[in-house]
Amino acid sequence: RVDAESVNLQLPSWDRVLSILEAQGVKAGNWNSDAKEVVRVPQQLNTFLQLRAVGIDEPVSNYTAMLDSLWNERVLKGGNGGGAAELATEIAELMAEKETLWLAGARFDNRTEDVGLLMSAGVLTRSEQGSVGFSHQTVFEHVLARGFAKNEGGLSTYVLARTDSLFVRPKLWSALGYLRGVEPASYQAELERIWREPGLRKHLRFLLLEFLGSQPKPTDREALLLAAAIKEEDLRPLVLKAITGSEGWFKRF
Repeated sequence: RVDAESVNLQLPSWDRVLSILEAQGVKAGNWNSDAKEVVRVPQQLNTFLQLRAVGIDEPVSNYTAMLDSLWNERVLKGGNGGGAAELATEIAELMAEKETLWLAGARFDNRTEDVGLLMSAGVLTRSEQGSVGFSHQTVFEHVLARGFAKNEGGLSTYVLARTDSLFVRPKLWSALGYLRGVEPASYQAELERIWREPGLRKHLRFLLLEFLGSQPKPTDREALLLAAAIKEEDLRPLVLKAITGSEGWFKRF
């Protein structure tokens, strides 16, 4: 209802991204379409170049795999990789609990070595005021998703305790994407527990519809959920919008 001017931002073209990669010595002309789309996003291109700096320059088909590779190389292979990884998870979970993206650096005075390792790895950063945060929100969401993967039912418990919070939305999206890639059975269990929650808030129901519709290769269980949703008059337009342009969903339906 607001009479405002629309500004549509586009991702850089593949030709522009290719010129950046070639300037860094990466021969990406023959990459497949999935790998090309991944690095068209500037943050993801930056992550790929960080990986290349540690000797990994193979194209990947999704950002989650890229972040996992960076995590393994920059964190787990460090001097105290296990301790640093544990601290990163603790920070992510505390931020999620408090619904904030920054924490007082004084909280971690007894973990200065691990904090230093995470900062040198490009995982954490420090503000001018001395607060500690993640270098990018997608890194925070990835670390949090890894934490959910360690605890069965962790994601659904977290989400269902905060259904009135908009802060939970990107966390849910990121965690579902991570679990779907690394542990499909847990992903399905978490998805269906949230999906079947009585009286689930609409903003979360709509997010789940968008997430399912964004999957290029939907599974049988995902197809069953959307097939049920499309029968509901109030959800049908949202389902159709979510799957528009998807070859995978076109084949399913």
